[in-house]
Amino acid sequence: MQDKVNPGQTPLVCNNEGQIVNSNPQPGEQAYYVSESDPGTKALEASYALISVLPGIAPGTKIVSSAGLDTYGTSAGIEFLASTAGVAELLRRFDPVRQRALPEFFQAVIRTDIVRDDPANSSLVLVREVKRPGVTASKDRP
Repeated sequence: MQDKVNPGQTPLVCNNEGQIVNSNPQPGEQAYYVSESDPGTKALEASYALISVLPGIAPGTKIVSSAGLDTYGTSAGIEFLASTAGVAELLRRFDPVRQRALPEFFQAVIRTDIVRDDPANSSLVLVREVKRPGVTASKDRP
């Protein structure tokens, strides 16, 4: 969805192959994120979500989305973005000194453990600032 609304403007994309793709991985970052399963039991152990706050179609509007690799990831992404602790973590990542402002547009990858068939222990894995369409530079942060 992100790349359809803002083609070429999103550094992170949730594709139809069950991956969140990092188009420009920095040292130590993964190029893509996939659900993690126990090799023996095949039970789901962790999932990922891509939170995006992007320019809307109409001027002055925004689109906020949570695209998870599955229902667990999607739910965990929404809960992370709606929680005080999640917003505080985003602020620390984007504005480490003042912890007061998020970029106008951004994306974030959230990892969540699956414990007894429920999402738990969500954490911020990766953030990217997204510039307005027509602005080419983006500020990347691990």
